[in-house]
Amino acid sequence: MDAPNDMLALPPAAAVPRPRTLMVGTVFASVTSVMFFVAMFAIYVGQRQQTRAAGVEWFPEGAIRLPPGGMMMMTLVLSIGTMAWVQQAIKNDDRRSAIIAFAITMVLGGSIINQTVFYWKDMGLGISDNPASDAAMLMYTITGAHMFMTIVGLVFIFLMTIRTLFGQYNSRQADGIHAAAFFWYSVVAVYAVIWYAIYITK
Repeated sequence: MDAPNDMLALPPAAAVPRPRTLMVGTVFASVTSVMFFVAMFAIYVGQRQQTRAAGVEWFPEGAIRLPPGGMMMMTLVLSIGTMAWVQQAIKNDDRRSAIIAFAITMVLGGSIINQTVFYWKDMGLGISDNPASDAAMLMYTITGAHMFMTIVGLVFIFLMTIRTLFGQYNSRQADGIHAAAFFWYSVVAVYAVIWYAIYITK
């Protein structure tokens, strides 16, 4: 006697794994950005050493105050916590908490842009103030590039917030959220080097 047709049917095929192109692309973009800053820091430190060896002042005495830079570092440390909160919330399918954490992260990131502009004004350094030193030009180039990286990170976070709001991410699919977090952690890491190499050691 022939077996029923339903007994002969094959089990459903396994779901095709979703390609992690966004995460891979973000890793490449982050690594490329970090490599750019590594090159810029190498130029900055090398030029500073040569300038000081020649007996030329790098930055005017008192031009760079430590509190604003330290406040920015603490703000970014807080943003690491809020991004980790986003990742944990989406892992628990707590979309409401993820959106709140996203919003706090964007507020903290926006304050970094505001604080950077304030810092520039507080320094009051002109590129031509000391023709024998490239300090101001290199400082503005590095911190300006970091501001651009911060803006890109905030746009990325905003887009992931919108997608989370409309239910596109959950505990089973959250590659965009993890990609945004990875890029943001790169933003923080780059600023940590800026804080030490430019604002602290001057």
